Amino acid sequence: MFLRALAAVSAVLMWSAAPIRAAMIVNSGTMHVSAFASNGSISTADNPPDKSISLTLQTDHGASASAFPLFASVAAAITPTPNISIAANTSISSNTNPLANSGASASGTVFFTNATSSSYFGTLTKSGIFIGANVSLRDLADTSLLTWFNTGSKNMILAPGQYKIQWDATAFRAAGSGGPSSATFLFGQGIPEPTGLALFALAIPLLNRRRA
Repeated sequence: MFLRALAAVSAVLMWSAAPIRAAMIVNSGTMHVSAFASNGSISTADNPPDKSISLTLQTDHGASASAFPLFASVAAAITPTPNISIAANTSISSNTNPLANSGASASGTVFFTNATSSSYFGTLTKSGIFIGANVSLRDLADTSLLTWFNTGSKNMILAPGQYKIQWDATAFRAAGSGGPSSATFLFGQGIPEPTGLALFALAIPLLNRRRA
């Protein structure tokens, strides 16, 4: 009897730990990157074609430019599953010459379908002070539903339908100083409160009674 009760509890725990059925399906997306540099006499630019994202694997895109002593670069990556992860790494040289400049940026859009009414989370984080990041969750009518600026975490419930995430990240200087920085946005289905331990605690008296 004890083994039968233990098997029942194990089944409950396995059920409670099972992943939520995915309601989010990424349909398409694009990435744009650019960089430029000018020292007052020499100017360079890197503007590669936009790249379509993979629906299953990480997609990388980058650009860099230099005109000694100035430079700027950006490297961006999007992973579409199991959560949508968008990351941008930038680097920009210091500069106090008003006749010279450099910069780098990345942007893009990710389109996804929400199959059922589901809870979602979105978290934007930064490392370093030389980057600005913006993210907007919109419906297909281009109505802004939620926005993130530089940092923040938000939860929401989305009705079934089509949505898009628009994002951009730009390298910038602080009082003429530059350096490397990064920003990451993570978006996915909300995780319900863990019930496995509570169910296990409730089942312990049952196990004790079975053993007695």
